[in-house]
Amino acid sequence: MDKFKEMEKKEYVDWLPSKTLFKTAVIDEAGNVLVSRRVKKDWDSRSEKWDINGGALDKKDALVGSKPHEVTIIREVSEESGLKAEAIECVGFFDSGVKVSSSEGNIPVCVNGFKCKVKGVRPEVKLSDDEHSESKWVSKDEALAFDFGDDGGMCREIIRLAFE
Repeated sequence: MDKFKEMEKKEYVDWLPSKTLFKTAVIDEAGNVLVSRRVKKDWDSRSEKWDINGGALDKKDALVGSKPHEVTIIREVSEESGLKAEAIECVGFFDSGVKVSSSEGNIPVCVNGFKCKVKGVRPEVKLSDDEHSESKWVSKDEALAFDFGDDGGMCREIIRLAFE
């Protein structure tokens, strides 16, 4: 009972600075998965490793309606590949730890895993030069063998769940 009394004494807020990421397995009509190699950046621990599409929820995405995750995924897939994301489905939620911010201190990061479809078989990808240097359409099994760097197994797990 003492534990509950302690909890009652704590002050809670209804918001905290946090970062929400939406990582997405982009799948074509033949079941191929898009993987892209991150560009070289000295500060990036996953520099030049493979990745799946995705990015952070931004304030504009959060203001557009009842499904900000879909707005973010459509925007990120378009920015990173030039493709149009359709049939977006959640596949899981992942605790990604803490990001250190100079202005906010330690910020919790939550990653939401999704899958989406794109029209065509291995459609042409138009990379954003500042994020990725190359991309490949590969089978699920091939994708699971790629080196995604130190992401805690998140990319592989999202790809695996996208095909369940």
